[in-house]
Amino acid sequence: MATVAHVAAGLVIGRVHASTTRSPLLGSLLLLPVLAVLPDLDVFVGRVLVAAAPALAHRGATHSLGAAVIVGMLVWLVLPRGGRHFPPLETAVAAAIACASNGLLDLLSAGGESVAVFWPILDARFFGTWRPIPDAPFESLLATAHGFRCLTLETAGCLPVIVWALSKRSSRGVESLALFFAKWWSQSRLRQSRD
Repeated sequence: MATVAHVAAGLVIGRVHASTTRSPLLGSLLLLPVLAVLPDLDVFVGRVLVAAAPALAHRGATHSLGAAVIVGMLVWLVLPRGGRHFPPLETAVAAAIACASNGLLDLLSAGGESVAVFWPILDARFFGTWRPIPDAPFESLLATAHGFRCLTLETAGCLPVIVWALSKRSSRGVESLALFFAKWWSQSRLRQSRD
């Protein structure tokens, strides 16, 4: 999948984190989407190191729940104790959830590599049984008609979530927009599956 769904998940987690911990909204909306996309760095790093460590291939160790826990612990270690803006424990949990969301969303992807969700406990990789998210091709292939269609569908499906996360507060207008785009996205997916 393209990065849109990962960013949308990070924005939602950031919005919830800011509202439940009274952390600065802007800081949460910047930090947590970055952490939600962080596991996809294995696309670049994995190409170099995959021969030495196959677990570092795309959707490998970086997409696991174990890696998410490690990211959460690192965030907890870095944050100052007694800080009034980002409570360390709550922010570490939000960071771990944001990082874990990448692998969990990739389980719902309609293509690409399987996910090593339980690494290092299991080296096995998994696909979800329900896979509604189109898998956009990588790099230059994203500029093709198929890549553009996948990116458009994913963006349309995530747009209500992004709008909600970036809005000042939930309103009827945002909810109506969310319903409209959710209906449009599901109908587009039905048409695509018939083709």
